[in-house]
Amino acid sequence: MIANQNKEYLLFEDARYFVHRLGLKSLKDWTIYSESGKKPDNIPKHPRATYKHKGWKSIKDWVGIEIINFLSFNEARIFVHQLDFKSESDWRIYCKSGKKPNYIPATPSTVYKNKGWKSMSDWLGTKI
Repeated sequence: MIANQNKEYLLFEDARYFVHRLGLKSLKDWTIYSESGKKPDNIPKHPRATYKHKGWKSIKDWVGIEIINFLSFNEARIFVHQLDFKSESDWRIYCKSGKKPNYIPATPSTVYKNKGWKSMSDWLGTKI
């Protein structure tokens, strides 16, 4: 068994997006789900401790009662283009840095699927 501090968890925004899709309504719902055996290993049982200083706000935000509204695809892409990243690796480092605002998704391909998403190079502005 792997100690909790050594587990590889999803980035906060990705994990929260997964939890939002579950349709939970409370801390009680989260507790029941997280102990049900259905929770993937890359989602922490105790997100507050795992994501402290990494985006954690509240259990309401975690389960989706207070959902963060992302910018529209075009607005978000303009924001990202201004960052002048050269590669997807630059993007991933930025997402983990804590500098990315909550209104910009870490996984734009998921959030903007069927809403303008084309490719990571289009997202970053590196498309030739």
